[in-house]
Amino acid sequence: MSTLRIWVMVATAAIVAVLAGGFFLGVQPQLAAAATADESAASAEAQAQTMQLKLLTLSKRAAKLESMQAEDAVLQKKVPSILKDNTFNRRINEVAALNGVTVASVQLGKAAAYTSPAGSAAPATQDAATPAASASPSAAPAAPVAATPTTAKTDPLITPANFAVVPASVTVTGTQDSVLRFSTAIQDDERVFLITNPTTSRNDDGTVTAVLSGAIYTLQR
Repeated sequence: MSTLRIWVMVATAAIVAVLAGGFFLGVQPQLAAAATADESAASAEAQAQTMQLKLLTLSKRAAKLESMQAEDAVLQKKVPSILKDNTFNRRINEVAALNGVTVASVQLGKAAAYTSPAGSAAPATQDAATPAASASPSAAPAAPVAATPTTAKTDPLITPANFAVVPASVTVTGTQDSVLRFSTAIQDDERVFLITNPTTSRNDDGTVTAVLSGAIYTLQR
């Protein structure tokens, strides 16, 4: 083999070695770094998407919580935890002024523990298939249908320990229409006032005096 051929082979090997060294020392680390960067970017994007989903979930929960808090505030007014005579009296006078009646008196009784309503029986009814009266005097009278017991709906969370009934009586004077408007408005007002025994009397001047008896409630939460 000639000397020139040997030098060519040596030079070629040297070039290959240099190129290989350059690849392993320069190019390969760069490629590895690029791959690592791509993986980091993908991981960061995945984390960002996860955070967005969490934020969206929290945002929905926050909106729901605000709605529930607003509803709770309304219910707290309807059935408060503490009986405040002045607050009830003030509201009675405000609603009375809005509906054109004059408040003669507001009376609140002593709070009593709630009592669950007992089941009641429906009145006996006659069987539709049985005539009310027979044309024949000898016919036997129809037997009444057995009464069907009914039970008022109750909530097990409402107990005598946390729910109290306060007797209330409001006396107002005004025209018949204004008294009717007031009695409707006060029952639909921000605080529950259930009127169970209203009585009215007509005055000499044509106005009406109404005594609206019922109850308000408190609930310990």
